[in-house]
Amino acid sequence: MKRVQFPRLGEVCCETVLDNGLKIQVVPRPGYLKSYAFFATSYGGMNVRFRKDGVWQETPAGVAHFLEHKMFDTKEGNALQKLTANGASANAFTAAAMTAYYFDCTERFEENLRTLLSFVSQGYFTQESVDKEQGIIGQEIQMIEDDPTWRMYQNLQRALYQNHPLRIPLAGSRESISHITAKTLYQCHNAFYQPSNMALCVIGDVEPERVAQTARLLLPEERQEVAEKDWGEAEPETPAEAECMEEMAVSSTNFMLGFKCPPHPDGEENLRLELLGDLAGDLLIGESSPLYAKLYHQGLIDKGFFVSYDNSPKAAFLAMGGESKDPWTVRQAVLAEGVRPGSPGEASLKSVASGKRAEKAMVSCSLVFCSMMGAVTELATLSMSATKKAMPPSMRPPCRRVPSTGSATASTSCPASSSAMTSWMIGSAPAWTPMTAPAPTAPPARTLWPSPAIRPTSTTTPTTQRSRPTQCLTAASARCPAP
Repeated sequence: MKRVQFPRLGEVCCETVLDNGLKIQVVPRPGYLKSYAFFATSYGGMNVRFRKDGVWQETPAGVAHFLEHKMFDTKEGNALQKLTANGASANAFTAAAMTAYYFDCTERFEENLRTLLSFVSQGYFTQESVDKEQGIIGQEIQMIEDDPTWRMYQNLQRALYQNHPLRIPLAGSRESISHITAKTLYQCHNAFYQPSNMALCVIGDVEPERVAQTARLLLPEERQEVAEKDWGEAEPETPAEAECMEEMAVSSTNFMLGFKCPPHPDGEENLRLELLGDLAGDLLIGESSPLYAKLYHQGLIDKGFFVSYDNSPKAAFLAMGGESKDPWTVRQAVLAEGVRPGSPGEASLKSVASGKRAEKAMVSCSLVFCSMMGAVTELATLSMSATKKAMPPSMRPPCRRVPSTGSATASTSCPASSSAMTSWMIGSAPAWTPMTAPAPTAPPARTLWPSPAIRPTSTTTPTTQRSRPTQCLTAASARCPAP
């Protein structure tokens, strides 16, 4: 195995690629009591259309997540129970472009590694178990339909992207998963759960060569064809929507603001740009930035405010948001900081984009407004379209059961007291306008927020690194400026 030295970190990473295409990376940690194994495939919730053996195939939304649930079933029983009996703590998760299975343990590492490699590489599905799982996942989807966090994040992605499969709910909908069969699972497992489309990462007091040898013995010897993924039609530089609002029964108003960035190239440059994007967000409005301090002291954001850079194949965006009594003012402050000469914001926004200067960046934001019933007093004068949108999980820490739903849309006019979700456009359609000029703000939008005396206060705070606070005023979409 190739040994890669990291002198500054005092680390060594042993790497190899097996004949079947499996990438293996092992970080030996002599003397460590706990060892970790992570086995992942490049297949996630947004990969619903692919080409295998020269034929394009369309699958229902939610297959990747459904497959993750069923992979623990084996002819002998349940792999999760077996791992637990051997002292391992195991789990799995599905993201937009990846499905991963992992465990950690303090003993019987090799036995647990053999179990992990075996059940992930050998799917076992019956129609009876699939039918049962449809009910379980359907209930999970139904439970999350009222979660404003997932709803807002999905609305953000739908506002940013017009064609990219990020728009697809990661776990599908109750209707879409009803079309999943055992044959569908075998079809997708055969297409993507091939060693050449997977990676194995191990860290702990282990011998790298023994890890590689275990993988050689348990996995197919020959390299198999991996399905070609469909990423949709070419994505325009501008967002799909300018601004939309959604009303829900929540205790306080929240928002998200997003900047659409160019997709990353493959290889090391992908990681470099992702790290650069995270750094740019912190420079612009991280907790130690001047802009964060200013907005915080003005009472426009609170400690639940977040900023993150999300990177997926063929898509990347900078997102930020939280609770605010005036999201439009926060938006304008962020855009102004992004073009203020010499500011950290100007440097950060220019660093995560390419092609056009910051002064010509598109100022088009998509907001989704959610409020408690009766909290909005002046919406009756606006023309709106009622829209029930999808609510899938966002980037999150590993969690084995995090579903989402599909979407249905209708058009109508609704008064202020209506419980219908609403979306509306503020200003013109997406267009390139100078960031130095304030974006148009609809007068009614500034009157949506009740006075502090009658506005409820939310005590919701993020519970994990990647979770969002309970958010309903979602937002966004400006294309990232460029140097």
